[in-house]
Amino acid sequence: MSAQGRVTLGVLLDRLGAEAVTALCLPSGRQAMVGAPVIHGCDEPMTAFPGSLLPVMA
Repeated sequence: MSAQGRVTLGVLLDRLGAEAVTALCLPSGRQAMVGAPVIHGCDEPMTAFPGSLLPVMA
């Protein structure tokens, strides 16, 4: 955990577990800070910012 309740990507992945999520690409590594959750509507453009995490479901 860090200031303002944010966590690193590594902590998030560890908490979710391998059964729930598989990271295919970590360009900023496991130590990158993850931002707060934001939900975009399907007709809204996505705006990337530091800490953005893009989950892709298949």
